[in-house]
Amino acid sequence: MAGYDSRGSRSEKKELKQRIAGGLAVALALLVAAVGFWIVYSPSSGGAGPLRGAALHTPPQAALSTISIPLTIAHEDLTTSLEEKIPEVLVDKQGEEIREGWLADIKAIRPTPPVARGADGKLIVEVPIEVGVKVYRAKRAERRAAKEKDAPQGLGVSFSAVLEVSMDLDISDDWQLEAESEISHRWIEPPKLDVGPFKFNITKLVDKALAKKFEEIAQVVDERVREQDQLRLSIEKAWAKLGAQRQVNADPPTWITSEPEAIFASDLDVTEDTLQLTVGVSSRFTTVVGDPGAAPAARPLPPNSEPPERDGLNISVPVYLSWESLSAAANDKLADQSWELSGGTLTVTGVELYPSGNAVVVALSYRAETAWSTDGVLYLMGTPVIDNKARRVEVADFDYVLDTWDVAIAGTNALMESGIEEAVRSRLGYDFGPELDAARATANAQLSERDTEKGTLRCKLESIQIRGLYLTDEALVVDTRAKGTASLSVTELRKSN
Repeated sequence: MAGYDSRGSRSEKKELKQRIAGGLAVALALLVAAVGFWIVYSPSSGGAGPLRGAALHTPPQAALSTISIPLTIAHEDLTTSLEEKIPEVLVDKQGEEIREGWLADIKAIRPTPPVARGADGKLIVEVPIEVGVKVYRAKRAERRAAKEKDAPQGLGVSFSAVLEVSMDLDISDDWQLEAESEISHRWIEPPKLDVGPFKFNITKLVDKALAKKFEEIAQVVDERVREQDQLRLSIEKAWAKLGAQRQVNADPPTWITSEPEAIFASDLDVTEDTLQLTVGVSSRFTTVVGDPGAAPAARPLPPNSEPPERDGLNISVPVYLSWESLSAAANDKLADQSWELSGGTLTVTGVELYPSGNAVVVALSYRAETAWSTDGVLYLMGTPVIDNKARRVEVADFDYVLDTWDVAIAGTNALMESGIEEAVRSRLGYDFGPELDAARATANAQLSERDTEKGTLRCKLESIQIRGLYLTDEALVVDTRAKGTASLSVTELRKSN
């Protein structure tokens, strides 16, 4: 039977104790290292989270608007204008030399107002005239003047007629008003030659003389139209005004910017009672809340272009949802909400939304109650999307970033199982319909009726189309387009100096 070695037993026990102690020491060292690693490398509570700032972007180009405005000018308005321009006394000359050795007293008046009318697509201007001419020898007049006597009787010619100026008007590609005129007449009282007690009808002689003279006068009329033509100047002024920025509201400061691209005018259409013309412009209109920035440099006046087949007033009306308002709305829905997690609870204490590149960050400040209490921030990064039908902005496709490590809440699985993601997703949506309706109502009020030099411009925005969204450092912007119509009613004919 083997003997019992007490020294061996004590030796084995001692070795076992040493091994246990060494293992405990290693385990303790690993635990201390893990805690130290967590302290050194884990983000501290309230960390910066994902980078702040929206990605560089270019706002979507505004839709092109084409506004055609039919203008109708009644011939009676033209008649009123002509009456002011054509004097009642057309000619009043005494002792005018008409040929060598012969003088004439000439007086021509307009007894009644001129009349504008349309015929065969041309503008007809009728000017009634009464003419009296006395012809006498210059030497005889000198002798009578030396005796302080009036001019001699001489030969007299008198007649009354209506001059008809037929004008074919057109607008050239370079915005010049072109006229091609023909002049004719009809007699009211045919011309007669007075020789003492005798009167002779000289209609045929006068008709022949006038036929040649009217050709010269028609050329003069066309030249006068070109000389006095202010059309291009007026169009250039209108073109410059189209590119101006206009403030339409003071609080908040709201501007309408315009980027004109083309301007056009149709052919003049002359009817029996009116002169009709369609003018229009193609431009991109945008409403801007706040500083509109510098106006773009004015472009040169483009040539007269062909009118488009379809019209339409389109104004970009972006809806600005500031990050402050979005954060406040999310905070109302999520603050003080709690979730049960394995080992404790998590309660949201505050919410902030901000842009990070093309993503929306939802920063959920929380307090976790586990074996101990922990404050931290849970960052959820998602993609902003629009529900066009519901007119609602939502955030989808969340990723997670934790800035405080807590074994009770760590890990994506725990978060997903807790229902936090679904709760945030369902409560984070923002209905922007009221802002959209308010923007359209404001735009309608600002554009509904505006007086111009030629009449009254009326605009009506009838529908809103949502085109997309983009992020800026200040707001989430819903890109919308208001569609409608515009019309101009001419209240009076513009008078030229």
